[in-house]
Amino acid sequence: MDKRSRLSKKNSIEKLIDAASDLPGATAFVAKDISRSARRLVRSVKADVRAVRERDPAARSNAEILLLYSGVHALAAYRVAHKLHENEHYFAARALSQAAKAVTGIEIHPGAKIGKGLVIDHGTGVVIGETAEIGDNCTLYQGVTLGGTGKDLGK
Repeated sequence: MDKRSRLSKKNSIEKLIDAASDLPGATAFVAKDISRSARRLVRSVKADVRAVRERDPAARSNAEILLLYSGVHALAAYRVAHKLHENEHYFAARALSQAAKAVTGIEIHPGAKIGKGLVIDHGTGVVIGETAEIGDNCTLYQGVTLGGTGKDLGK
């Protein structure tokens, strides 16, 4: 796809999001919130892809990373589930996180706090619990568990 086609496609997506914001009344309020969330999600996924590209010597292209890297898929699902969790849609958030776990082999609780630029490389068996907090620009490999040690409250 050439640059002109990519720009045209990007503009079409942005126009669609913007058009939703022009709807009347409460629908416009919801549409604006969804468009803000969609833009944030797109920025987050781009940052995740960029982080993999910078830190994984096997990554050959952005398309390969976006389409084939389970760590990127798990993080994208987490970011949507986390937004649901923040808005107290706990069941939907957990359902999404469990579906992502079934597909990727990576379990991320929607209540976890994850910064930008996380790379989950060879992520099979990674578990990130509800109490986990991961800062910016971290890398995790397979078999890592982050979170509480039992039913005690706190970190």
